[in-house]
Amino acid sequence: MVSIKGPIPECSRLLTATLTAAVVVAGCASLQELAPLVGEEAVRLAEIKGIDPQRIQGGRAVYVTQCARCHTPERVGRYSVAKWHQTLPRMTPRAKLTPQEAADLEAYIMTTLGVVRAASAVD
Repeated sequence: MVSIKGPIPECSRLLTATLTAAVVVAGCASLQELAPLVGEEAVRLAEIKGIDPQRIQGGRAVYVTQCARCHTPERVGRYSVAKWHQTLPRMTPRAKLTPQEAADLEAYIMTTLGVVRAASAVD
């Protein structure tokens, strides 16, 4: 391993900052693809199902923070409702989610799946 003693050259700092910014920007684009933002369609679906839209927002926050602590979150629409119903009870204790966080996460995933499935049916 090479060790640099003394101040880091300015070009190295610039390269590091540029690469970090690129990773952050690419990560943000991917994150919205993996965990869609809670849009108007999701809010309407939540209200139809009698779910407080704030729970959906909270569930997305859990998905992108708590789930991502241990692994890269999967695209929500990748799995069926049945597969998520198998996965969530197994992962909830591992992620040390509170009962509220677990309920919000499930509400987010199920509402998002409803929106994803509806959009797929139209396409």
